[in-house]
Amino acid sequence: MYRITIASVVLAPSVAGAQALPEAPPAPAAEARAFDMAAGIRVRSVSIPRSILSSRFSQATDDGWPLPDEDRPNVKGLAYGVEFALDWDVANLFLYAERMDVSWPGGYWDELDEDFTDGSYLVPTPGLAFNGIGADYGAEVAFVKTDQTN
Repeated sequence: MYRITIASVVLAPSVAGAQALPEAPPAPAAEARAFDMAAGIRVRSVSIPRSILSSRFSQATDDGWPLPDEDRPNVKGLAYGVEFALDWDVANLFLYAERMDVSWPGGYWDELDEDFTDGSYLVPTPGLAFNGIGADYGAEVAFVKTDQTN
């Protein structure tokens, strides 16, 4: 095993009348940020409620539905992505990018009208997905004084 030793020697000025160098001023103290930062993973389940779809499309319980053994499909998916958060004392800002894969099955869709046979049987393309970016902002409102909650 080899060992390397480095030594340094500080010599005092030996010349008559020579002055020592002044000491360097202390480094300024680092200022604290006014907010915290965080990064995270974002995963959520998304869907469109049947009540909203029923306002535009026919459903299997309607009279005249052409496919008695098959219901209108549920629209749902899984959204996942990353987020970056800025957290102040009284507010939060989230910036995110996410992708939602389409996971609903194929099915019969028909708009609301008297003719139930003019609809279409739609099957999502494999690999179909939606990509999105966005931001959320939230402010905190105190209902009681903070010192009363500690």
